Amino acid sequence: MERLIRGVHAVLRPSGLYWLMCFSEHATFPGPRRLTQQHIATLFKEGWQIRSIEHARFEVIAGRGEDEGKIAAAWLAGIERL
Repeated sequence: MERLIRGVHAVLRPSGLYWLMCFSEHATFPGPRRLTQQHIATLFKEGWQIRSIEHARFEVIAGRGEDEGKIAAAWLAGIERL
């Protein structure tokens, strides 16, 4: 994750916004790594400013099999490059 953040920082202009949507620690749906709000803040501590972290959700779309209609808790974070 740190490598990804360094790469985004390298290509995003100062004052540019990066939007991160990830599974939250409250997600019960199977999926990748979950992050807490504190972990997001820690990952983006240097060279960034967190503008917002809001509750969001992932939903499996129709036609995607047995998990159709399931919801997973997520965070949507707006992060500004300094």
